[in-house]
Amino acid sequence: MAFAAFAAVLAVAPTSVARAGSDEPSPSPVVRPGSDVQALLDAMDANARVAREVLGVARSHRRADEVRCSDEALSRADMALRRGREDFQALTAALTARDEKEAAAALHRLQARAAASRDAAAIARGCLARPGPRVPEKTEVTVVRGVPAPVE
Repeated sequence: MAFAAFAAVLAVAPTSVARAGSDEPSPSPVVRPGSDVQALLDAMDANARVAREVLGVARSHRRADEVRCSDEALSRADMALRRGREDFQALTAALTARDEKEAAAALHRLQARAAASRDAAAIARGCLARPGPRVPEKTEVTVVRGVPAPVE
């Protein structure tokens, strides 16, 4: 895969402006992941926020099963976000070094962590008990005397 294939995830910005008439060479540009990669991190942050909010609701319900489930989902979302930030830094370093193989690997890891973060948020949403149909807590049976039994 050619390095040009990463153009979709790159933003190139000069580190400073060279002075006119200066003997110093133009600074090499800083290569950063593009906005679509930053959007992955933003979505992962939002997923962790969702899981955190669900945990708060579960705690307010005081139901141990909901708290346990949502706490696990929050742990997964936070871990994905933390590792995703590390992958983002690795991607930035690989792009700056023009290491195509490492950049592709870091991008792939980041995308996998974004999927794990989405899954964690979905799990968190499923942790809260859904109100179901109202089921009576007792059954009342009435026996009527004097009614003939059905004939078969």
